[in-house]
Amino acid sequence: MLLRDDIRRHVCAVIAAIQTDSGLASPTLTDDVKPLDLPGFDSLAMVDAEVRLSQVCGIELDHVPFKSTVTGQDQTIAEIVAQLAEKYATATPDPSMEKRGE
Repeated sequence: MLLRDDIRRHVCAVIAAIQTDSGLASPTLTDDVKPLDLPGFDSLAMVDAEVRLSQVCGIELDHVPFKSTVTGQDQTIAEIVAQLAEKYATATPDPSMEKRGE
């Protein structure tokens, strides 16, 4: 079972890893950080984050809400986690996704 705390931990770890892998600084990721405000975190990084989050969560995420679908505004980590938790917090990991992440 995927819990809200797990989702938050995974979101922060994936964003930090993308920043590090890109050779960019990764600040402390608090709930009020907007990933799209981070240097170099762009649309390609968003796609990378969706793929990596699907792998570490063990489920196929169809969308990670870095931008609000209502306002188009950049979302904070807290807002991203809340929306993912609402949709996926009770999801059971798909074993085939876990194998892809190995």
